Amino acid sequence: MEAHAAKHSSTFDPGTASAMRYIPLLLLALASGCQTESAVPRDIVDAASARFQLSDKTGAIGVKELRERLAAGERSEAVVTIVGTLGGMPNPWGDDPSYAEFPFMQTSARLFLVDDTVVAKFASHTHSVPDEVCAFCASHAEENRDGVAMVEFVGSDGDALPYRADELLKSWQLKPGQRLVVTGKAQLLGDLLVVEAEGIAVE
Repeated sequence: MEAHAAKHSSTFDPGTASAMRYIPLLLLALASGCQTESAVPRDIVDAASARFQLSDKTGAIGVKELRERLAAGERSEAVVTIVGTLGGMPNPWGDDPSYAEFPFMQTSARLFLVDDTVVAKFASHTHSVPDEVCAFCASHAEENRDGVAMVEFVGSDGDALPYRADELLKSWQLKPGQRLVVTGKAQLLGDLLVVEAEGIAVE
């Protein structure tokens, strides 16, 4: 790749080096206009890995606290840092096919973080059969949507990239039950808390 060639070149070209900084954004901009594929191209995965790395995980707040701050009038354009669990509860949208892959979405780079208090609530309900579909838990999932945030990884057009988040963000090896830290700009869209991610890390 050109990036590797520039890195090992014996002559430093400031113009070339400056341009290299924008390659991840350029590749993700191209991806935002692509049709959905079952496998994410390697260059898109590499671009996402470079763009969404998060090194500073300090100052993170919970999903519910963020919702309360926004509801109280905190500026939505401010960058925030939140922490939560990837999933950790039954699907709060039930049989809605749009959310069938919770805590991911099948055809877009979105994932769902759940507040610690909600995760603890469902973890405290014991099941006689591990991993069973519990009717009691499922019936109480919808009423706990206020503890869920949808995190989006968007392209240059402002829309979520057309890949499953765990396939796009392979460097993080995302799995349900992980605790994640995310930075980005948050807003309330009706009852849904949405965060446009700028960085992500496994806690």
